[in-house]
Amino acid sequence: MNPTRSDLRHRLGDQRRLHRPRPIMPEETPTMTAASRESPMRSARSRHTEEEIRAILHESTAGLTAAEICARHGISQQTYYRWKKRHGGESAQRNNQLRLLEDENAKLKRILAEKELDLHSLRAVLQKSRKS
Repeated sequence: MNPTRSDLRHRLGDQRRLHRPRPIMPEETPTMTAASRESPMRSARSRHTEEEIRAILHESTAGLTAAEICARHGISQQTYYRWKKRHGGESAQRNNQLRLLEDENAKLKRILAEKELDLHSLRAVLQKSRKS
């Protein structure tokens, strides 16, 4: 029971059709309508500036959920969390720097207050010595 040549060609043709990608017909290609261009959830990739990203991430401190923020700005939640991961370290670092500066500021204020007290007491002693 050897297969004939026509049987082999038929089988080979079936295999070729399975592995060849089907061409995309023009009516199947997606087109952007005016409504889809104005949609906040557009498929085109848009670039946001670093300031815009920080402002968007800052909205979470106002009590908005990630879903609300994403819907408002037309970004996916995946993008929001990627931005948060990337810029979260920056804000944590900024918070640490701010805390260190506040601590240093408080320390300098204490030193200034002590020096003002010393100056006040020295002036009082000087006035007493001038009177006598």
